[in-house]
Amino acid sequence: MLNKFKQWLSLDTSNQQEQAEITVEQAICVLMVEVMMVDLDTDERERERVFELLHDQYNVEKQDVQSVYFSALEIKQNSHDVYSFTKRIRDQFDEPQRFNMIVALWMIAYSDGVIDPHEDFIIRKINDLLHLHHSHFIQAKQQAKNHFEQK
Repeated sequence: MLNKFKQWLSLDTSNQQEQAEITVEQAICVLMVEVMMVDLDTDERERERVFELLHDQYNVEKQDVQSVYFSALEIKQNSHDVYSFTKRIRDQFDEPQRFNMIVALWMIAYSDGVIDPHEDFIIRKINDLLHLHHSHFIQAKQQAKNHFEQK
């Protein structure tokens, strides 16, 4: 029994080390993928929006976008929460940058024209984990909605 507990502790330590090696861009992309996939209906428009945001807003080179995306998919499959990714972003970004991250997540959610309750929930959770106020959540949602209504 004691050996199993030690094994579990060593697995947790190795998982923390892996999380520490994740870049900010990968952390951002993991959260984007989380929003994209949470409604169990991955739409091509959402994936294209992730690629566009990574390149335009987070300065990931066009030739690197796909590798960051596929890396994020793999990381997401091997993780059980979003806390470590939000912590990485929170440690690197100031409040306006974190707010822009929430706007980007809403842009992804609005890409398919339908806001699923699961998308709303995960963005709210990420907003809280990024230590942003509820007013940021509402403003970001409205900003993204206005962007799509203007088109």
